[in-house]
Amino acid sequence: MVRSDQNRVKALGSRLGLLLLGLCALLSAAAPAAAQPATCPGALATAPIIAHDFGFSFCELCDVGQARIEIQNPFEPLDDVDFSEIVVVEDLLASGLTYVPNTTTFTGINVAAPAVVEPVVSGANGSVLTWTIAPAYVLPGLAGAPANRATLVIEFDVRRHPAVGEEGLVAANRNIDATVDFVPSCAPTERYARSTGPGTLPLREPIPQITKGGRNVDANQGAGST
Repeated sequence: MVRSDQNRVKALGSRLGLLLLGLCALLSAAAPAAAQPATCPGALATAPIIAHDFGFSFCELCDVGQARIEIQNPFEPLDDVDFSEIVVVEDLLASGLTYVPNTTTFTGINVAAPAVVEPVVSGANGSVLTWTIAPAYVLPGLAGAPANRATLVIEFDVRRHPAVGEEGLVAANRNIDATVDFVPSCAPTERYARSTGPGTLPLREPIPQITKGGRNVDANQGAGST
């Protein structure tokens, strides 16, 4: 009887152990890849920092399209959240789009723009673009209204990768996703990342070019008159 009770206790302990291990694994999988630095304002996790401008961005069937990423520092000087060592990644996902070489432009709004660098192109069909901005460049927190915030605008051209062809763009999933990774001055030994989340790049189809040609023939005109 005692041995039977001991066996039941051992079995119960084993089941509880497995349950706890499973729970720990689930919590670990749900945890974010990079937690917000404890020394930074809580708004760092929710403030608008990176976005696509889809009013400008588009991909054009059978031609070259454009994309625009806007990275803004929404904080003020007293918040101590300047961004440095900035790395921007554009994932063109399953769109079949890739980068057109030498088309990157950097524009600064309320701040000087950094020196232009070409992205490193990787991933399936050249779908992942990575810009590593000069480490000394800082996107600072500025005082004033939202319109006064320091913003870095990255614009570049895209086109369908030769391996997938142009016509498939109509049916393709045109979602793209950009991420900015940086060192905030409120945690100078840590890196922090924010993403746009997937958004659909609009499709602009070429306007058909129609050329009319013909000949007017009637009783008063000779053959071949137009």
